[in-house]
Amino acid sequence: MSGLMTCAKCGAAIAQVSGKAGGYYGCLGATKNACDNRVLVRRKLAERVILSAVKEKLCSTDHLQYLLQRVEQEIRELNRDLPETIKIKQAEHESEKRRIQNFVEFVAEGRGSRALGEALAASERRADELRGELAALRRSQDAVFQASALAWIEERVATIQQVLERHTERSALLLRKLLGMVTLEPTHGDP
Repeated sequence: MSGLMTCAKCGAAIAQVSGKAGGYYGCLGATKNACDNRVLVRRKLAERVILSAVKEKLCSTDHLQYLLQRVEQEIRELNRDLPETIKIKQAEHESEKRRIQNFVEFVAEGRGSRALGEALAASERRADELRGELAALRRSQDAVFQASALAWIEERVATIQQVLERHTERSALLLRKLLGMVTLEPTHGDP
Protein backbone atom coordinates (compact mmCIF):
# COMPACT_ATOMS: atom_id res chain seq x y z
CA MET A 1 0.00 0.00 0.00
CA SER A 2 3.05 2.24 -0.15
CA GLY A 3 2.29 5.38 -2.08
CA LEU A 4 -1.47 5.10 -1.42
CA MET A 5 -1.19 6.89 1.91
CA THR A 6 -0.01 10.36 2.89
CA CYS A 7 0.94 11.85 6.24
CA ALA A 8 -1.68 14.20 7.73
CA LYS A 9 1.03 16.36 9.33
CA CYS A 10 3.39 17.05 6.43
CA GLY A 11 1.74 15.55 3.33
CA ALA A 12 4.67 13.24 2.59
CA ALA A 13 4.06 9.69 1.43
CA ILE A 14 3.54 6.93 3.94
CA ALA A 15 5.58 3.93 2.88
CA GLN A 16 7.27 0.89 4.31
CA VAL A 17 10.21 2.22 6.36
CA SER A 18 11.22 -0.95 8.16
CA GLY A 19 11.39 -4.58 7.16
CA LYS A 20 11.43 -6.04 10.68
CA ALA A 21 8.56 -8.29 11.79
CA GLY A 22 6.78 -8.13 8.42
CA GLY A 23 7.37 -4.43 7.87
CA TYR A 24 6.21 -1.10 9.25
CA TYR A 25 4.68 1.89 7.53
CA GLY A 26 5.85 5.35 8.47
CA CYS A 27 6.13 8.89 7.18
CA LEU A 28 8.94 9.26 4.65
CA GLY A 29 9.29 12.89 5.74
CA ALA A 30 10.08 11.71 9.26
CA THR A 31 12.85 9.44 7.97
CA LYS A 32 14.48 12.57 6.51
CA ASN A 33 13.84 14.60 9.70
CA ALA A 34 11.38 16.83 7.82
CA CYS A 35 8.36 15.77 9.92
CA ASP A 36 7.86 15.03 13.61
CA ASN A 37 5.41 12.18 12.91
CA ARG A 38 7.54 9.25 14.04
CA VAL A 39 4.65 6.82 14.51
CA LEU A 40 5.23 3.43 12.89
CA VAL A 41 2.35 1.08 12.09
CA ARG A 42 2.71 -2.61 11.36
CA ARG A 43 2.17 -3.16 7.66
CA LYS A 44 -0.33 -6.01 8.12
CA LEU A 45 -2.36 -4.00 10.65
CA ALA A 46 -2.56 -0.92 8.41
CA GLU A 47 -3.56 -3.02 5.40
CA ARG A 48 -6.18 -4.89 7.41
CA VAL A 49 -7.70 -1.64 8.76
CA ILE A 50 -7.79 0.04 5.33
CA LEU A 51 -9.29 -3.02 3.63
CA SER A 52 -11.83 -3.38 6.43
CA ALA A 53 -12.90 0.25 5.93
CA VAL A 54 -13.24 -0.33 2.18
CA LYS A 55 -15.35 -3.43 2.87
CA GLU A 56 -17.62 -1.48 5.24
CA LYS A 57 -18.16 1.23 2.64
CA LEU A 58 -18.79 -1.22 -0.18
CA CYS A 59 -21.14 -3.41 1.85
CA SER A 60 -23.42 -0.53 2.69
CA THR A 61 -26.87 -1.06 1.16
CA ASP A 62 -27.01 2.56 0.03
CA HIS A 63 -23.66 2.30 -1.74
CA LEU A 64 -24.61 -0.98 -3.41
CA GLN A 65 -27.91 0.45 -4.63
CA TYR A 66 -26.12 3.49 -6.01
CA LEU A 67 -23.57 1.27 -7.74
CA LEU A 68 -26.30 -0.87 -9.32
CA GLN A 69 -28.18 2.20 -10.50
CA ARG A 70 -25.00 3.54 -12.11
CA VAL A 71 -24.32 0.20 -13.84
CA GLU A 72 -27.87 0.07 -15.19
CA GLN A 73 -27.59 3.69 -16.35
CA GLU A 74 -24.28 3.02 -18.14
CA ILE A 75 -25.72 -0.05 -19.87
CA ARG A 76 -28.78 1.93 -20.98
CA GLU A 77 -26.42 4.54 -22.42
CA LEU A 78 -24.43 1.88 -24.26
CA ASN A 79 -27.60 0.27 -25.65
CA ARG A 80 -29.29 3.54 -26.57
CA ASP A 81 -28.12 3.36 -30.19
CA LEU A 82 -28.70 -0.38 -30.52
CA PRO A 83 -32.11 -0.24 -32.29
CA GLU A 84 -30.72 2.20 -34.87
CA THR A 85 -27.64 0.03 -35.38
CA ILE A 86 -29.86 -3.01 -35.93
CA LYS A 87 -31.90 -1.11 -38.54
CA ILE A 88 -28.74 -0.06 -40.39
CA LYS A 89 -27.30 -3.59 -40.36
CA GLN A 90 -30.66 -5.00 -41.46
CA ALA A 91 -30.75 -2.57 -44.41
CA GLU A 92 -27.17 -3.53 -45.35
CA HIS A 93 -28.12 -7.21 -45.17
CA GLU A 94 -31.19 -6.70 -47.38
CA SER A 95 -29.08 -4.77 -49.90
CA GLU A 96 -26.50 -7.54 -49.99
CA LYS A 97 -29.23 -10.17 -50.47
CA ARG A 98 -30.62 -8.16 -53.45
CA ARG A 99 -27.13 -7.94 -54.87
CA ILE A 100 -26.68 -11.72 -54.57
CA GLN A 101 -30.04 -12.24 -56.26
CA ASN A 102 -28.97 -9.98 -59.15
CA PHE A 103 -25.73 -11.92 -59.56
CA VAL A 104 -27.64 -15.21 -59.61
CA GLU A 105 -30.01 -13.85 -62.28
CA PHE A 106 -27.07 -12.79 -64.49
CA VAL A 107 -25.55 -16.25 -64.18
CA ALA A 108 -28.92 -17.90 -64.90
CA GLU A 109 -29.27 -15.84 -68.10
CA GLY A 110 -25.90 -17.17 -69.26
CA ARG A 111 -24.03 -13.89 -68.78
CA GLY A 112 -21.71 -15.32 -66.13
CA SER A 113 -17.97 -14.71 -65.97
CA ARG A 114 -15.11 -15.35 -63.61
CA ALA A 115 -15.33 -11.76 -62.24
CA LEU A 116 -19.06 -12.21 -61.66
CA GLY A 117 -18.41 -15.46 -59.79
CA GLU A 118 -15.84 -13.76 -57.55
CA ALA A 119 -18.21 -10.84 -56.88
CA LEU A 120 -20.98 -13.33 -56.01
CA ALA A 121 -18.69 -15.17 -53.58
CA ALA A 122 -17.66 -11.87 -51.94
CA SER A 123 -21.29 -10.80 -51.58
CA GLU A 124 -22.21 -14.13 -50.00
CA ARG A 125 -19.36 -13.79 -47.48
CA ARG A 126 -20.48 -10.24 -46.64
CA ALA A 127 -24.10 -11.39 -46.25
CA ASP A 128 -22.96 -14.13 -43.84
CA GLU A 129 -20.96 -11.59 -41.82
CA LEU A 130 -23.94 -9.25 -41.64
CA ARG A 131 -26.24 -12.11 -40.61
CA GLY A 132 -23.85 -12.96 -37.75
CA GLU A 133 -23.59 -9.33 -36.65
CA LEU A 134 -27.38 -8.98 -36.68
CA ALA A 135 -27.79 -12.13 -34.60
CA ALA A 136 -25.27 -10.86 -32.05
CA LEU A 137 -26.93 -7.44 -31.88
CA ARG A 138 -30.36 -8.98 -31.37
CA ARG A 139 -29.05 -11.28 -28.63
CA SER A 140 -27.48 -8.33 -26.82
CA GLN A 141 -30.74 -6.40 -27.16
CA ASP A 142 -32.66 -9.31 -25.63
CA ALA A 143 -30.15 -9.86 -22.83
CA VAL A 144 -30.58 -6.55 -21.05
CA PHE A 145 -28.72 -6.27 -17.74
CA GLN A 146 -30.88 -6.61 -14.68
CA ALA A 147 -29.39 -6.23 -11.25
CA SER A 148 -29.39 -9.30 -9.06
CA ALA A 149 -31.10 -9.32 -5.70
CA LEU A 150 -29.42 -6.92 -3.30
CA ALA A 151 -29.05 -9.61 -0.63
CA TRP A 152 -27.11 -11.83 -3.05
CA ILE A 153 -24.79 -8.97 -3.98
CA GLU A 154 -24.25 -8.05 -0.33
CA GLU A 155 -23.30 -11.65 0.38
CA ARG A 156 -20.74 -11.63 -2.47
CA VAL A 157 -19.26 -8.27 -1.50
CA ALA A 158 -18.94 -9.39 2.13
CA THR A 159 -15.91 -11.50 1.15
CA ILE A 160 -14.13 -8.63 -0.61
CA GLN A 161 -11.75 -8.04 2.28
CA GLN A 162 -10.35 -11.59 2.06
CA VAL A 163 -10.01 -11.23 -1.73
CA LEU A 164 -8.16 -7.93 -1.41
CA GLU A 165 -5.89 -9.28 1.37
CA ARG A 166 -4.73 -12.19 -0.80
CA HIS A 167 -2.80 -9.93 -3.17
CA THR A 168 -2.25 -6.61 -1.41
CA GLU A 169 0.11 -5.34 -4.11
CA ARG A 170 -2.55 -5.59 -6.82
CA SER A 171 -5.26 -4.51 -4.40
CA ALA A 172 -3.32 -1.36 -3.59
CA LEU A 173 -3.19 -0.38 -7.26
CA LEU A 174 -6.94 -0.89 -7.59
CA LEU A 175 -7.65 0.98 -4.36
CA ARG A 176 -5.43 3.86 -5.45
CA LYS A 177 -7.61 4.28 -8.53
CA LEU A 178 -10.83 4.01 -6.53
CA LEU A 179 -9.97 5.97 -3.40
CA GLY A 180 -7.27 8.38 -4.41
CA MET A 181 -4.86 9.19 -1.60
CA VAL A 182 -5.56 7.98 1.93
CA THR A 183 -4.43 10.39 4.64
CA LEU A 184 -3.17 8.81 7.85
CA GLU A 185 -3.29 10.90 10.99
CA PRO A 186 -0.89 9.97 13.78
CA THR A 187 -2.63 8.98 17.00
CA HIS A 188 -1.53 7.09 20.03
CA GLY A 189 -3.64 4.24 21.33
CA ASP A 190 -4.38 3.58 24.98
CA PRO A 191 -1.32 2.29 26.90
